[in-house]
Amino acid sequence: LSADARKAITHYLLSSNVLHLLDSRIVFESAIAVEREGLPFALETLNARLDPRWQRILSTLTFSDLGVQQSEAAQQALHCLRALENKALEARCSDLKTQIRALEHEGNFQEALRLMTELDRVKGTSSEV
Repeated sequence: LSADARKAITHYLLSSNVLHLLDSRIVFESAIAVEREGLPFALETLNARLDPRWQRILSTLTFSDLGVQQSEAAQQALHCLRALENKALEARCSDLKTQIRALEHEGNFQEALRLMTELDRVKGTSSEV
């Protein structure tokens, strides 16, 4: 990716309030760290910060293999990040609904109400994405 594309992606990730929900957050956090440290960006640099599982995943994902034009890479990456965020928010909402139902079934209405408030907050976040 070009430096401009990496800057756009880094800015998006830093302003995101759902990064912590992403399963792949370790990859994004490592990429942000590389950018912040001013290191020349290379997949090897990023890869060195990841555990073997994420190294294998990262090695299978490159924009050159996906046929993305360099001029469209930043836009495509941002589109993918938004999709990842939406999926993470959907999963979090589903998890909260399951927990709420279980708590209601147990009669723990106070905790169920607290999680309903959390669910409303997460749903509000999803409308911002």
